[in-house]
Amino acid sequence: MDKKAEKLIIQAKELGFDFQSAIEKGKLKFVFLDINKKLVYDVMTKEILSGEYDRVVLDSVTPLSEIPLYVEKTELTDTVNLSTSDDFSSDVINNTSRLRLNYIKNLLDTAHCTSMITSELPFGSFELSRDGITEFLVDGIILLNFDSTMDRRKLSVMKMRSTQHTLRSRDIKIGESGITLI
Repeated sequence: MDKKAEKLIIQAKELGFDFQSAIEKGKLKFVFLDINKKLVYDVMTKEILSGEYDRVVLDSVTPLSEIPLYVEKTELTDTVNLSTSDDFSSDVINNTSRLRLNYIKNLLDTAHCTSMITSELPFGSFELSRDGITEFLVDGIILLNFDSTMDRRKLSVMKMRSTQHTLRSRDIKIGESGITLI
């Protein structure tokens, strides 16, 4: 995540989620990924594969999809399919968004955990992510939107592999009890 944990903890508390107590009990951990550091992918890879996580949330994948992919050759990276040649080093692997996003997907798949990633979406976009690629790589897409004419927030399940679901948007309320379908 590219946001400081303190800010997220405060925002969550305003919505009725007590993240601080979960952190103190060892049930929740926030890791700040500094996207300005060359080996940000290395930090992320080592954390996800060395931790025994049931769930991983990556908020947001957008900055990671836009920066070069640098990783050190280690045993950890051998478990993640990088689709590179044998002369792999700590140099930039490739500068395509698809390769970077595929790396992240393979990393999360390798960790054998439930994962959720968020992506920024420009207003009025016809795609389901800012990069226009993420939606093809993931198993599910939940779109949060709003209807300005009705002054309502909306939730739509646009894609969920192996699950029957409606494509109908549902009104939602975000408040102290989290997200509630109306």
